[in-house]
Amino acid sequence: MKHLARTPLITGALLAALTAACGSSSSAADSGAPDTGTTVDVVTTTDVGTTIDAGTTADTGTATDTGTATDTGTATDTGTATDTATDTGTADAGTRTDSGTTTDAGPHQAGPMRVAYVEYTAAGRPLVWVQRPDGTERRQLHFTGIVDDVPGQDPSAPTVTDDHVRSVHQLAWSPDGVHLAVVVSTAIDQGEVVVLDADAGGGAVVSYNGQYVMPALDWSADGRQLAFVMSTQPRAGALELVVSDVPAHRWRRVTTGANLRGLSVQLRFVPDGNTVIVSRVEDQGTSAPWDWHSTLLRVDVATGARPTIETLFTGRIDAMRRDLTAVYAMRNRIDNGGTLIARGVEISSADSVVADSATLISAAATPRDGTLLLTHDARTSGSTDNAYQYRVLRLPDDTTRIDVPPAVERIAVWVDPTP
Repeated sequence: MKHLARTPLITGALLAALTAACGSSSSAADSGAPDTGTTVDVVTTTDVGTTIDAGTTADTGTATDTGTATDTGTATDTGTATDTATDTGTADAGTRTDSGTTTDAGPHQAGPMRVAYVEYTAAGRPLVWVQRPDGTERRQLHFTGIVDDVPGQDPSAPTVTDDHVRSVHQLAWSPDGVHLAVVVSTAIDQGEVVVLDADAGGGAVVSYNGQYVMPALDWSADGRQLAFVMSTQPRAGALELVVSDVPAHRWRRVTTGANLRGLSVQLRFVPDGNTVIVSRVEDQGTSAPWDWHSTLLRVDVATGARPTIETLFTGRIDAMRRDLTAVYAMRNRIDNGGTLIARGVEISSADSVVADSATLISAAATPRDGTLLLTHDARTSGSTDNAYQYRVLRLPDDTTRIDVPPAVERIAVWVDPTP
């Protein structure tokens, strides 16, 4: 699927800091014209000042990420096992309620599935791994032979190599499960999108390398385009939607003045690839359970026009189906954990509960509609160390446990798109 790719639980203090850095949001319709150039006309040197690191999907309230913490997250993996379970592909998760506190997500299904995740060494070096859900066939992907022929790149940013990559903020599998898009940083306050070939090795840079890229990625259904959000001012300011032509290694800024929010933004291409749906936080509740309120923008990839979908969602939008028959919002529980709600974009749409647990943290889309990656808090009582358990949920209730190191936060899963 930000986390989803994975989306963190953001504290009120950090949300306020992001609001100040990224500008105030607006729910009014905006038809601003896109920037058709191939570079962002903003700061082109790497800013070594204070950084807002959008890569931390489980935000513990620290505003500055030094790049040495264990970066885990919303990556999607693509194993080759065989799944005998029947997936109906229905948009709604039904009324399934998971009220247990256990983090064991059930059996390892045999279905075709690949998992990718990021693990950090003791020295703070990020390693990208792929494997099957049960941990077999584990191997490392290297940043070797990475092509960067994007015009106008910032020459002060170090090239993308194993030795130069300081952090990996997000991972997203292509629809065919062959390519893995990653957001990497080779310097402070800088990021870029790299597409890796998970089987043959190598890859290419497909974005500008002199501004920060937020941790939200989505592929078009045909695997030819990537949507992401990039800053156009220093310190992750003025966030705008960008779309890359993956085969051509070229990118294009789509919006101007969209007032997006970096850590919470989610993206989804509609099936024809002509529109990207973008989530935007409007405000946060002032009393318990302090849920966020979000809207969706329907951004035309060609023109940049972005009318607001006039539905206010209570909760943090973590994922959505390409046809918008289901939008998944995470709501806070008073007693800890979260409740994942599914609803359509129509104002009259009713909520249905997808998952509800005292350990549930977030959900993330996968390339396959009707399949979500759920993240649970797996810390033992009294522990302050990060520990997570992941489940792949094929709606309505067929789950697969993912075995990765417990501190992993950056993770993505690919599930065979055929029923």
